[in-house]
Amino acid sequence: SSSMICDVKNCVIQDNANYFIDASFASKANFNVTNNIIDHNVQAINLNFNGPSDLLVSGNTFNNNTSISSAPIIITSGPSQLTANISDNIISENVCGGLRVTLNDTNSAQLTVNKNVLTNNGTGSQGSLGSSIFINPNGTSLGNFNLNLTDNEFLGNAGFALYCSNGNFNDIQVNATGNSINNNGAGGFVFATPANTLKLDALNNIISAGGDNAITTAGININVVNMNISNNQITGNSGSASGIALSHSGTDLNLVVTDNNISNNEGSGIIMYPSTEIENVNIKIENNIINNNQNLGSNASGGIDLEQYTNLSGSIANNILSNNAGSGVYISSTGLSPAVCLEMTGNNSDTGYTLENNTGTFNLAPCNVTTVNTGVITTVGTITEVQSCPEAV
Repeated sequence: SSSMICDVKNCVIQDNANYFIDASFASKANFNVTNNIIDHNVQAINLNFNGPSDLLVSGNTFNNNTSISSAPIIITSGPSQLTANISDNIISENVCGGLRVTLNDTNSAQLTVNKNVLTNNGTGSQGSLGSSIFINPNGTSLGNFNLNLTDNEFLGNAGFALYCSNGNFNDIQVNATGNSINNNGAGGFVFATPANTLKLDALNNIISAGGDNAITTAGININVVNMNISNNQITGNSGSASGIALSHSGTDLNLVVTDNNISNNEGSGIIMYPSTEIENVNIKIENNIINNNQNLGSNASGGIDLEQYTNLSGSIANNILSNNAGSGVYISSTGLSPAVCLEMTGNNSDTGYTLENNTGTFNLAPCNVTTVNTGVITTVGTITEVQSCPEAV
């Protein structure tokens, strides 16, 4: 039909080999799935939208579903707009992940994932596709994706909390606020999807005792990245995991990391090491506690490690860096002629700072930098003390 309105609510479906809901819509759809119990089935929900669609999945319990390849909630959309709200659900003890969203050239996808509890879900036969939330652009290069990920609990799951991969986006915007991610077999937020732009606000999250990096851009090209990572607890992650690990390449990275506790991780607190230099990196790394990161990945620094840039500017200020393996801060690039203007004030590092200039220029502010920071500053190559640098992001 030209449009469809459907409500599925207050059902109890148990011990069923087929999907509780398996539906495909050719045109406009408004679909609500509320207050159902889907327990000990093989498969749960598979929804395929080809027209502009609104979806609500709220107040449901998805438990003990046994498919090794299908998440309990599968959403696929075509080129039209999708607006989906996944809220207040319990998703637990399923063999293969929690929520999988596939966007086939979707012009605009607005996804809200709010106040869900995802516990003890496996990855089945799917690896990263079996993560708690998997976003799949499915090869598209046209789509725009906006995710509000707020106040969810991820506990004891085998996979990542959020994994984006398997294609390209035009624009990604993610607001991840107030989530609790604890004791999961893999890491927190992973962006392994090439894109033109990525905007990430990661605020007031707990990402602890996981088996991989807490926040990652993984080995792909994203032209422009704007990140604000503030007021998070990123602690005790294993598997040589770092708190923040940036390995994407691109033209511009604007990175704000403020007021976080990034401690007791097996890798570094913050590491940036792309395979191809990021052209312009603007940083504001301030007021963080970065302690006891073990650097089992053998990075240059267990604290703050920023490498492989063409131009680097901004500030590292008022951070406490203690008992990190290696230096507290390491800055260097092997590019042909990198340029740095870095302001360092008010930091306290018991393992010092290593600043390296190979073949470019390196300005370091302020002129009394050695007295306004605590810890030995070791310089390699020509580094010029200046009064100030351009204002940080």
